[in-house]
Amino acid sequence: MKNMLRIISNWRQPLLALTLLVLSGYVSPQAATAQEYVWTGAGSAGTNNWNDPGNWLYDIFAPPVSDESYMAFGWFPTTNTVVTGRPQGQMQRLYFAGYGNYTLDLGDGLTLLDAGGSNGGSIRSEGGTNEIRSIGAIGQQYGSIVALGGMIVLHPHLTNATSTRPELNFYAAEGAVIQVLNGSEGAIRVDGVYPTSGTVIYGGVSHCRDVMLASGTLIVNGTFLLTPTDDIYNPNFTIYKGYVSSGGGILAGTGTIQDIGRFDIPELATLRPGDPATNNGIGTLTFTNASSYLDFKSDSTLEIRLDNRAASSVVWPARVNIHVLNAYGNAARLALVQNDGTRLVNGTYTLLTYQQRDDNGSFDATYNGGPLPKGLSVEYGPHALVLKVARPPDATVIQIR
Repeated sequence: MKNMLRIISNWRQPLLALTLLVLSGYVSPQAATAQEYVWTGAGSAGTNNWNDPGNWLYDIFAPPVSDESYMAFGWFPTTNTVVTGRPQGQMQRLYFAGYGNYTLDLGDGLTLLDAGGSNGGSIRSEGGTNEIRSIGAIGQQYGSIVALGGMIVLHPHLTNATSTRPELNFYAAEGAVIQVLNGSEGAIRVDGVYPTSGTVIYGGVSHCRDVMLASGTLIVNGTFLLTPTDDIYNPNFTIYKGYVSSGGGILAGTGTIQDIGRFDIPELATLRPGDPATNNGIGTLTFTNASSYLDFKSDSTLEIRLDNRAASSVVWPARVNIHVLNAYGNAARLALVQNDGTRLVNGTYTLLTYQQRDDNGSFDATYNGGPLPKGLSVEYGPHALVLKVARPPDATVIQIR
């Protein structure tokens, strides 16, 4: 495929190029009806402007921005391409085929909507590192960002076209990453792409009606401002339980989640403070103004990363409930993970703070997947779970000659 694209990219016969792509199955036939537009970058050297007709496969006119069209990038091999211009109006989808890396800086006049402007609208990537520096709304009331491979980086504060119950849906396959740098408005839904799941990273300030983590990893490094609720049956942050074949959702990060209601860590799901990409994975995930309790279900996991002189931690301002055993004999787990090449020095490390611990429940603690080594102990205080390290000094052998 790459060899064919290299040949096609040197042709200035767009109809022939389009025919080859359609026959090969890489571009859908609807492109011939002026609905799908393919970027070639063959226009004026060095400009990469959206409005230059030479940059599009048809080489006749710049693509109209309408709800009957969507744009495909990455069919023609490139390295790092920055596409500029200020298209105005609405279209269905931005698509990245995975050949090369693209950055779109298109202003805020472009809205992604399904045909007819009814709803939807999406960004989809098969690979590469693709950045959206500026864009308008994604969807009328809900929009979708899908990463089947590579990475999508979203710079703007994300919104829908209407303020009535807005919602953003993120789908990431295994190994794929979606990064939101400056937060969003509305409900957040995070899931994988069956049968695998990837990672969504959130920075900035987000005003969230509620959050649902169905599968994959959600790393919250910014601030989530949830809509307050005291309804324990309809919480404003939900993690789905996992299955033996796929595992559950993983909530991680170093940010703050405010006004949270009842919060369950269900079976095979994980609460993992810290971001693996920063500070050796050591960090604190903070919850504020909780209206109910944090409930670790049986077979759930609190995973704590350890370094030489620090441990990750969770701050919870209300009650904590830790379930001991389920029908299969599995308790909630405290998984201590020591970073490679490090050794935690003697001292006391706070892992989880809380207002109180209900029913004296306790975790089944492990260290790198095995039992706690000599000198390490887990203790439950009135307001905190701590790890105490009191290893004896290493023995020194003195030879007498």
